[in-house]
Amino acid sequence: MSMGYIDLRLVGDEAFKDWSDKTIYHLTSFRMTGLREGTAQGNPTVMFGVEMPDGKVVVLETTLNLLESSIRALRARWEFEGQPYEGVV
Repeated sequence: MSMGYIDLRLVGDEAFKDWSDKTIYHLTSFRMTGLREGTAQGNPTVMFGVEMPDGKVVVLETTLNLLESSIRALRARWEFEGQPYEGVV
């Protein structure tokens, strides 16, 4: 299995327009874990798991580096708009 990617959409209002014809479940809870050597090269990965209303489970995995880069990009966008992120981290 190849490592996935993050399709980062910096403009939230437009992030899911291409899914307008799909059934969307807005879930607020998920399971998360990290694998110290999750890639074939031994780099850390982060996994997210979501149980759907029908009982099926969806699992997503990405590298820790890619997740951290995506978070930095979101924070930079908000700071550019004059709305600094003041969360805990």
